[in-house]
Amino acid sequence: MNVRIALVGTGAMAEYHVRKFSAIPGVSIPACADHRSSRAEAFAAKYGIPLRYDRIDALLDAADRRAGPEDSGPGPGIDAISCAVVDSHHPRIAIACLKRGHPLFCEKPMARSLAEAATMAAAAESAGTARESSCGHSPLPVVINFSKRNAPALVALAELVRGGRLGRIEEIDASYLQGWLVTGAWGDWRSSTTRRWRLSPTESTAGVLGDLGSHLVDAILAVTGGKIVDPVLEDSLAFTEAYARGMLGPAHESDADDPLLGPRNILPGQWNISPERQDRSEGSPCPALVEFSAQATLSGGGTARIRASCVDPDSVDAFSVAVRGELGMASLDLRRSRTAVRLETERGEEWVEGARLPSTYEAFIALVQERSAGGPGRPAGVDLPAWMRSWSAPSFREGLEVQRLFESLMDQARARHGGAHE
Repeated sequence: MNVRIALVGTGAMAEYHVRKFSAIPGVSIPACADHRSSRAEAFAAKYGIPLRYDRIDALLDAADRRAGPEDSGPGPGIDAISCAVVDSHHPRIAIACLKRGHPLFCEKPMARSLAEAATMAAAAESAGTARESSCGHSPLPVVINFSKRNAPALVALAELVRGGRLGRIEEIDASYLQGWLVTGAWGDWRSSTTRRWRLSPTESTAGVLGDLGSHLVDAILAVTGGKIVDPVLEDSLAFTEAYARGMLGPAHESDADDPLLGPRNILPGQWNISPERQDRSEGSPCPALVEFSAQATLSGGGTARIRASCVDPDSVDAFSVAVRGELGMASLDLRRSRTAVRLETERGEEWVEGARLPSTYEAFIALVQERSAGGPGRPAGVDLPAWMRSWSAPSFREGLEVQRLFESLMDQARARHGGAHE
């Protein structure tokens, strides 16, 4: 079966989705949507996409109007939706698609709050149940793009941990470090259309917490197959504080009116917020963090430490996870290898290669194809362990576990830095 996937959002991540999905045999992209019609038009022209829309409802309405009896999917030109918009729009887009019965591939993190994520998860479950009961097919495919799972090295780490090679897990140290905000390697934060929204307390999920931290939390959950509880925010730095300290370079005159800096109009050397101007309520937006470190307890015992930053001047894109158990230690560093991890035991040191499982993109397409054919509704590879079969298709339920941890850390960030402006 050929799969026709529509893209919602036409930014940098959507361009990456085009490349990844187009590389899969039998996949085409007949439509895209963006609330900025000029961007949708330019995106469609660049990638040869026939149809473009400026509203998600318009895209879904067009699919419904053109549906015919020969079509097995939710619309004649669309079999699935890929959501690559900023975090704040995930719930609206996801729920609109799920209500229409469209399989959904959604960027991480799920949402900006636990309540939003829970609503999305409930919509996915409801859509899958209704679809299964009405047509006898497997539940609606819904995948969240925790793309670090695409690295065979992370699979190798999971095999070592879940297979007992390290014994009882005592410590996990995970970090994801970037330096683009201080080096400008990926564009100036003042003008970058692809990065700027990540610094917004109303568009992002607490800045680097959701952007990079979601990969770290998901990696720990996926590797251990357990849960993380009792998180403690040990250290954190908000974007506005980093700016006020002069970490982001010389100030510009126009910065005083920059909405990212908020109504305080703080310039370097003037960081002095009076207590009455700090909103610490749980309902206020969480400040956009540019760096944080946290510690939590693994459900099976042991400690997990995570650190994420986009102001590390010595890093471009450094993702690493080290797991120490009573029988040895395994270390993943994607800068050194995307396919293998270093294992250290009393027998010595060796490099362990991981299995090349379907990518999140491939797994999603396989789920759509298998569901249409009345198949098992999971990626191919029934001879694999159960956890491997679902590895490449992270569910909204898994995304919800990540969001639970975020909720606690965001409450702590609000208490520490004050609520952000809206």
